[in-house]
Amino acid sequence: MLALDAGTSSAKAALVDRDGRIQGLASRDYSYSIPRPDHVELDFELLWRQAAAAVRELGAGARRARAVGLSVLCPGLVPLDAEGAALRPAIIHLDRRSQAQAREALRRSGRERFLASAANLPFPAGSL
Repeated sequence: MLALDAGTSSAKAALVDRDGRIQGLASRDYSYSIPRPDHVELDFELLWRQAAAAVRELGAGARRARAVGLSVLCPGLVPLDAEGAALRPAIIHLDRRSQAQAREALRRSGRERFLASAANLPFPAGSL
């Protein structure tokens, strides 16, 4: 199995055999940007290139994988065009630009109702 973790600051790839033993590991770093206060973004094309480089480092074993497991930034937003190219940098979970809107959504629905329908709170660090 090829396991791929695209996180806040790096992409990690692993090859795991049927017995759960790790047969190969690779990692590639990248950085997020803070273009303005409360804005935290990640160049998704950079993330994609670094993830691909980590998988390539694993060599032929990655090409023979029969299954792929993914763990990707969540919550996050990457708007794509019709061809699948990122339209702008990803807005990642550290971003705080929507605090006023989040407070209003929570006020209107109430904490319990919001948690029951969304399973998390509508603001950064709100996931349970």
